Amino acid sequence: MHTRLDITLTGGNEAVLHQAISEIRELLVSAEMLLSCHNPDALAARLNHFNPTDSLSIPPEFYEVLQYAKAYYQKSGKLFDVTLGSGTFLFAEDLSRFPQNIAQHTATPFHLDFGGFGKGYALKKIRALLLKKEINNAFLSFGGTSIMCLGSSAASNSWNYSLPQFPHIGFTLTDESVSISSNYNPNGESNHIIFPDTFKPASTNIVAAVKCKDALDAEILSTSLILCEMRKFQSLLNAFPDAEAYIIDKIEPQNFLYLSAQ
Repeated sequence: MHTRLDITLTGGNEAVLHQAISEIRELLVSAEMLLSCHNPDALAARLNHFNPTDSLSIPPEFYEVLQYAKAYYQKSGKLFDVTLGSGTFLFAEDLSRFPQNIAQHTATPFHLDFGGFGKGYALKKIRALLLKKEINNAFLSFGGTSIMCLGSSAASNSWNYSLPQFPHIGFTLTDESVSISSNYNPNGESNHIIFPDTFKPASTNIVAAVKCKDALDAEILSTSLILCEMRKFQSLLNAFPDAEAYIIDKIEPQNFLYLSAQ
């Protein structure tokens, strides 16, 4: 996922905490080998070069991922599409026929890209792992832009999180997650968030900071907001019932919009 994961766990047995860290590392390696389109040995990368005559074993977990992707494609109004334009074809089909049905699609090229999905998916799985081990207080950060919290810090009844570039904006978190998305790098150039139907990058100079109960929900919603028309912000949030969001002008960060799902 090409970023650093910082983990804070409080309370509990030290041996259990160390074992959890070890299992989180294994979980991340497994998620990378499932979803990366950059590692040529990962399943997603291999599927991007799939020939229908090839023999390729698809694990049940990947079909689960596709079901998530289909649900988010629909909830986001087709803004979030891990197939980069083939969602209309793929998600109308019986997903159990994947990947053999790739040969029938007309979109060119067919390409899976789980950017904007992978970190949220990993945090979702990590949360389940920690709760299974009865670790109830945790703060995890993927590069400061994908946050997952459980319980509270040692100093208070919650976790307080301020956006790295915008300290005047933040969230109070208990069992919640935050995702921050922007389509501009530090040089002010548009880069990675693109419209799946045109392959053009979003041109709006905004930052979307989203809080949701579910880490994967937060990740998908923050990415989708970058692609969404302003007049549709509220209806998009309403598809994620517990969502809150700040939409921040990156040039004039004192100008921001706060929205919550209705």
